[in-house]
Amino acid sequence: MTLIDSHCHLDAAVYDADREAVIRRARDAGVECMVAIGSGDGPPDLEAGLRLAAAYDFIYATAGVHPHDASKATEETWSRLAD
Repeated sequence: MTLIDSHCHLDAAVYDADREAVIRRARDAGVECMVAIGSGDGPPDLEAGLRLAAAYDFIYATAGVHPHDASKATEETWSRLAD
């Protein structure tokens, strides 16, 4: 069986101190692939998930604005998201 974490927030500040260990524990537990939800801390950090995907070949990324942060989005936010 292939285990995939299809919605993880590895970019969250709560993991700043031990992000590498969290990722390693998931892999050791059999998680083969992860999808990092790239909301970061909301706009302006839409690239949070992309940075993780660039660093690990088994992490993929999405980018977007969480509905809770939609009021913080600007025209620049939407332009960067489209890019």
